[in-house]
Amino acid sequence: MDKYIYESIFRKLESIEKILTEIKKSGTISITMEPDPKLIKIDEAAIITGYSKKYLYILVHKKVIPFYKRGKAIRFDPETLREWMRNNNIQNKDI
Repeated sequence: MDKYIYESIFRKLESIEKILTEIKKSGTISITMEPDPKLIKIDEAAIITGYSKKYLYILVHKKVIPFYKRGKAIRFDPETLREWMRNNNIQNKDI
């Protein structure tokens, strides 16, 4: 999980560096930040992964799967989720 948080922070820092470099060179500000990824709800994550919602909640609780928490709401980045699925072969017996 921490890997995905660090990647997100790194992308945002790169955007800030680009803006600061532009300001230093031209003396003007032109901000074009990359939008946050479209986060999806657990229903859509269940479709992408093929796992039940109940099983996804277990993976979230054990912090096995990358997720974002906004208040009480759990959200997933679909691209990060697909990458996680490619890199991890999780079976029910492993959890």
